[in-house]
Amino acid sequence: MKKTLLLLGFVLATIAANAQTLFGTSLSNNTMQKERVLKAPGKAALHKLSVPKDEKPIYNPEGEDEAYIMAYTENNGFYEKQYTNGKVTVRQDGTTYYFNGLTPGGNRDYRGAEESWLKGEKVGNEIVIKAGQVLVQNNAKTLYLEIVHADEEGNVTSFEKEARLAIGEQGELTTQNGDIFAIYEDAETEDEAGFFGFFYNMKLQPLGEFVRFEFPKGVKPQTYVFSGTDAYGAKASRLVKVAFSDGKFFISGLASKSPEEVYEGTYSGTTASIPSFQIVKDADLFFYRIAPVSVDKDMNYEYLRTINFNFSADRKQLTMAPAEAYLCETTYDLKEFVTTATGVTMKYYAGDHATKPAMPTNLDWDELNSALVFNIPTEDVNGEYINAEKLSYRIYADGKRYTFTTDLYDHLTQDMDEIPFGFTDNYDIVNNGTLKVIYFHNLQAKKLHVESVYTVDGTATTSDRALYDFDPTGISLNTADMKVADTRYYSMEGAQIATPAKGTIVLKAVTYADGKRKVTKEIVK
Repeated sequence: MKKTLLLLGFVLATIAANAQTLFGTSLSNNTMQKERVLKAPGKAALHKLSVPKDEKPIYNPEGEDEAYIMAYTENNGFYEKQYTNGKVTVRQDGTTYYFNGLTPGGNRDYRGAEESWLKGEKVGNEIVIKAGQVLVQNNAKTLYLEIVHADEEGNVTSFEKEARLAIGEQGELTTQNGDIFAIYEDAETEDEAGFFGFFYNMKLQPLGEFVRFEFPKGVKPQTYVFSGTDAYGAKASRLVKVAFSDGKFFISGLASKSPEEVYEGTYSGTTASIPSFQIVKDADLFFYRIAPVSVDKDMNYEYLRTINFNFSADRKQLTMAPAEAYLCETTYDLKEFVTTATGVTMKYYAGDHATKPAMPTNLDWDELNSALVFNIPTEDVNGEYINAEKLSYRIYADGKRYTFTTDLYDHLTQDMDEIPFGFTDNYDIVNNGTLKVIYFHNLQAKKLHVESVYTVDGTATTSDRALYDFDPTGISLNTADMKVADTRYYSMEGAQIATPAKGTIVLKAVTYADGKRKVTKEIVK
């Protein structure tokens, strides 16, 4: 069964409409529009597309990179969602333009870790992009770009030979004539062929040249453990690097979405500051910003102009000030939080050492998608931070170590029975920080166990195993008269969502007063 193309924007919460900002304006959700759900054309039409298809993708074309931010609508056949911070790279070679990111995520061959580029030709004040170009090609599938038009009811009315991007006075690029970029999978049979996603209402704005910082030469950055608590009360930790030099303060890892990116600020006495609203440039698929937010008792939000840290005299610990503020990664337009952390501290990290990792937690099962959701803590049994880069996990089905084979999991390049902490194939094995989602194929098991593995200097130490019991008695959980203690919502990728948008498909995890849990898949009404 074909899996719906995943929406890749992991949004935890939307800023309230009355949120006050330093700019003197209110932030609110996008204006509500009539939702259009695109319907895939009849199967007979799938093999009658009117354009010739290219034989292979375009990789690494000539030209200098120029960054664009793209507002667009993505439609996966169930609902549509507007984005404002898509990441597109454009290369120009004379009148030829190449685009990386026009179909976000849809041009990436996860097997070969390559990204294809779409080619366009400048004609007058437009760039013409022809249909039939190859987006992904490997031994499992071939994905093509198709250009379609659709009516207000979402019915595909025509297949077009090309799309046109109008070039504005400031270099902005805008789709024309209702052109819709569609990801089409070709196949030998009509049952296997189909559309994976639609993108339209695109507007690309050039961002100009980025300012990038580096650690100063001759100064070795020190490693610290960044710790904080997110808006849901979950503790998060990661490694960051910090350097002090001649009144300047440098840090990498401040943005979790771009851990290698360096930011520069200043320090004086025992206080360091970094300007807020800096662009997170190297994250995957999207541009973000990073800034602290204060929240008053009435839940009004205010962005702070600087990210401030107080540090000890020996510089072994830094604490964000004010402590109750949230350090946030937001969408580029500052309208949505993507990650949050409060009570932020950074403590000097002496190095890795062998220790027993904490047991995986919060195991849940999504029956409709045959998916296991669980958490891998980045701490040992004593609550001390451990290096996620040295963490992995194993899954056991009825006591036998489970192997993910390339026969069943065709986005893998090799069989795997131990999954590195940060690994994802972006399809069946999904990574969202400490939260993992595994989609199983043909699983036959009564019990699943998950264990963490921490390996330092060749010594592997395993955690206690966490259990998910499928209840082989067949007795279902009767929750009609049970008291609900907690309800949480997750995207299909496993990201927790504060306020699910109408029409979205979510996993609803209910915890009852007696500790029992129930996970269901729902469409938000």
